[in-house]
Amino acid sequence: MHRLTHFARAFALTLATTLALSPVHASELSAPAHAKSASGAPSVGVDMPRGLMADAEVGQRLLRAEADPPTTRGGGGVALERLFAARCRSVVYIVHKVSRGSETGYATGTGSIITINGHVLTADHVVEGAEEVAVGVFPSCKPGAQPEFFPARVVKRNPGADLAILQLTKMPSDISVMPLGQLDDVRTGSNVVIIGHPQSLLMSMSQGLVSAIRPDYPWRTSETTSRRATVIQTDGALNPGNSGGPMMSSDGNLIGVNSFIRSNNASSAGLNFAVAVSEVRAFITSPTQPAPAAAPAPVAREPETSGASCKTRKLKEWNEDGVDYSLLDTNCSGKANAKLAVPQDSSKRPYLLLDRNGDGKADVRIILTRAGDPEYSEWDDDYDGKYDFRGEHDKGNWTPSRKTRLS
Repeated sequence: MHRLTHFARAFALTLATTLALSPVHASELSAPAHAKSASGAPSVGVDMPRGLMADAEVGQRLLRAEADPPTTRGGGGVALERLFAARCRSVVYIVHKVSRGSETGYATGTGSIITINGHVLTADHVVEGAEEVAVGVFPSCKPGAQPEFFPARVVKRNPGADLAILQLTKMPSDISVMPLGQLDDVRTGSNVVIIGHPQSLLMSMSQGLVSAIRPDYPWRTSETTSRRATVIQTDGALNPGNSGGPMMSSDGNLIGVNSFIRSNNASSAGLNFAVAVSEVRAFITSPTQPAPAAAPAPVAREPETSGASCKTRKLKEWNEDGVDYSLLDTNCSGKANAKLAVPQDSSKRPYLLLDRNGDGKADVRIILTRAGDPEYSEWDDDYDGKYDFRGEHDKGNWTPSRKTRLS
């Protein structure tokens, strides 16, 4: 089984991220009767990486988005036009109907797609009081491009920190996600970039600096609504309609959710605030209940066995028709939830099957190079036994940067 060893670190990284997502069945995760039991052995030569699993970004599973930032840093930093091209389709336009007395109108705002399963991060005040929400996803970012609207529901809220998560109930044909950054990487004076829809002027971009980071900062949005959170103050332009959208670092990572403007008089221009990404990360993984009458969102769930103490184990191994197979338990459930296949013929590609809903059948297939890097992936997101999406993997990244619906 030495052929499996060099895949160990690679697929362990996959399992640390991909298995945390919510979702043909290319194969059931089972073994033939003659398969050798290996329940006492660690997976394929290594345990799940301690440092990786202990790190907040992966150890808490959904503290990271399902894509890595674009590798576009050059001599003078990331060119703004390249950053816009890499992130614009992750930014959505949010619309819902509001009624005040006998008058009816529409509230608008901005949001960021943060998972390939269609979770949208926005500000709580953008969707406050909404029963149905329309999310505009842009098929392209060419000048004049109009969004295609998809229905969504509010699945989780934190009014105190002005954060909310929506779930698309119908998915676009392909989707692009916004990666989350780390507050530790943000400094006063850091460059920030904002993409949003101020006053419904679609796909507007602005730039600024971090003026200050203000921990545990209180503010009020009305006489009855008080909020408190760590916020990032910026001189980057914010206007009504930017609310809920991303404040990004120059690397293209979301570092804040645009929330409010402090403006008591004409001399207070430039006092614009975003809820810091540290609050976003805590919100995503918090055990608080979602909004009433809404189903719990996959993004809100934390696997019970996550953490540095859980080690991937190889349960069985066997050879069949020139292919070395291993059944793996990656979440300490005692049952196989992954299957690795490595053909002995070096001209054939290995693959990894993942079971994310615990039904004993694979709903993700990742095709690997002989070096153990992902080439592409296929996803059964409705568990009907057919692949719905193809995932594209940039430069060996295990989580897909783009997901395209299969015809």
